[in-house]
Amino acid sequence: MAIHPETHLVDGGETSVSVSSQVDEHMSDPDLGTSRSRDEPAVLAVEPAFVLLFPLHLSHPFTAVGSPPAGFTPLMADAASAYVQRFAELETRLLGKAFLDARRIVRWPIGRIAFEGRPPDAPDHADVYLLAHKSGVGLWEVWLPATSQQFDATRWIDWLDPEAADGLVKTLWRTLGPLHRELTGAATWSGWYFPITLLRAPLLPLQSIVERYGPDLVHLLFLDRPDRPRMRWSGCRHRRSRPGEDRTHLTLTSRRSP
Repeated sequence: MAIHPETHLVDGGETSVSVSSQVDEHMSDPDLGTSRSRDEPAVLAVEPAFVLLFPLHLSHPFTAVGSPPAGFTPLMADAASAYVQRFAELETRLLGKAFLDARRIVRWPIGRIAFEGRPPDAPDHADVYLLAHKSGVGLWEVWLPATSQQFDATRWIDWLDPEAADGLVKTLWRTLGPLHRELTGAATWSGWYFPITLLRAPLLPLQSIVERYGPDLVHLLFLDRPDRPRMRWSGCRHRRSRPGEDRTHLTLTSRRSP
């Protein structure tokens, strides 16, 4: 499954949904301004992935990963190296080679956590990276891909609920918690986290997805929690594909009101 990372400058009170669609270039639909030669499917099949970011403050400088921590298995070396290298290339383009060489921010591959007893279409593992700044602040960056499935925002909201005993967050922290305590000295995590949902839908144009599932995407953006503080829009970005790509991307970001 191809994941196309997008960069967001966010704080701990934001959530994000990123939707990617891929459309056959020979399809035609004058109403949508896209091409189509077949009817849209009644049920939208998507390839979801979730990225969970947790802030932390290191109690001492982090220099390297030795053997995998308890409960982790090593990440595939080639895949982890390629992933880190993609971000290094991005930082070089945006910030310059001198910034990268100074190693102010370093992304460390930590390992993979396998989940047992999850539903068949739920993520069955988490790939964990530590993004550490030389000042001692950092982020746990956790990737959780899922298999292709029907669009179901309600199910994904349940997975992302940090209070759910069988949700992704508590399932993850049963293994990540001891390492977090070792590196930060904190007995538990702060309770702040930034979930990103990425949905790849290869069979529908993006505009059609938004028209059909817009309310569901908004519920997913807010995690549909009635006890959450009121939110206000802080950004809505629609990006056309890069040259040679036939995808478009929609990113919605929200922020807690003070």
